[in-house]
Amino acid sequence: MIAKLFKRAPKQPDPALIQLAQSNPVLYMMQLDREEKARSKRLRWILVSSIIILYILVLFVSTGHPRAALQRATQGFGNLFEEKPYASMVKITGQITPDGPASFASLLPSLEGAFADANAKAVVIQINSPGGSAVQSMMIHDRVLALKSKYGKPVYAVAEDSMTSGAYLIALAADEIYANSSSLVGSIGVVASSFGFIDLMDKVGVERRLYTSGQSKGMLDPFSPESPESRKQMLSTLSNVHTNFIAAVIQNRAGKLNPAEEQIFDGRFWDGQTAMKLGLVDGLSDYQSLLLNKHEVERVRLYQSQQPFLQNLLGLGVQSFKDQVSINTFGLSMLPPQSTPTIQAQ
Repeated sequence: MIAKLFKRAPKQPDPALIQLAQSNPVLYMMQLDREEKARSKRLRWILVSSIIILYILVLFVSTGHPRAALQRATQGFGNLFEEKPYASMVKITGQITPDGPASFASLLPSLEGAFADANAKAVVIQINSPGGSAVQSMMIHDRVLALKSKYGKPVYAVAEDSMTSGAYLIALAADEIYANSSSLVGSIGVVASSFGFIDLMDKVGVERRLYTSGQSKGMLDPFSPESPESRKQMLSTLSNVHTNFIAAVIQNRAGKLNPAEEQIFDGRFWDGQTAMKLGLVDGLSDYQSLLLNKHEVERVRLYQSQQPFLQNLLGLGVQSFKDQVSINTFGLSMLPPQSTPTIQAQ
């Protein structure tokens, strides 16, 4: 009897339980049942907690932001997080390229998370970029306009060192644009660059063999002479892209531009003070002062694709102005030779 009882006992049974089993097997069985129920209850809690965490992780994958996922997961259970007012922030830093951190694909989850944040009083797009791909810039610009229309939040673009070319095109989607007095603003133009290696090929004795099925298919080949037709085609394409850029400026800065169009749209850039006089920006301010004056907000929640999961999940992405540290980059990059040059809004 005692041997059968101890088959359910722990590997190292308590001496008191051994004595109880020997003296009163019935009470011993009841004690084991109580312990078994307690263990089952703990397992149930672990299982439920695991399901909740898994659910939040699934929402994170779908939303791209742990904090937004947590907010969606807790909808219907009340406001679990009492917070001071804040604004959402998205940073655009560095050259805008199709496969870089400032690409449309990289910024899209951050933009959608920032606009979807129901508790955010406004959205700030902090820009420190010399521009880049005309297509990527226009895609980001259009997406900001769509999200602004969908959620109805006020949107502010704030320049750091540079907000030129494609970066300025993105800023045009905001309700208001601000800069520092020493920020570089403007450069409303388009450029495409390539290289020619005709003389070098002759010097090293290399013969270029290019086969195409279309008359103009190889017109951008850097190892072939540039024809007048190729140059005319490229300039026509750049002119069309430039026209789209100009149209976006006129539409989004309607009634704010001061001088003649020739001065604004010839590709020049200006300091923030001059840009304000030209009507390219609405004022001179940093985002902290701007949010305090506009919305009495002292905190921002930074949305960025590479923000640590636990930091965002626990709400540490919300920072006071005095604690926020930003790392800014500014510079020019040289594009390598390629058969099809990237058209850049510069």
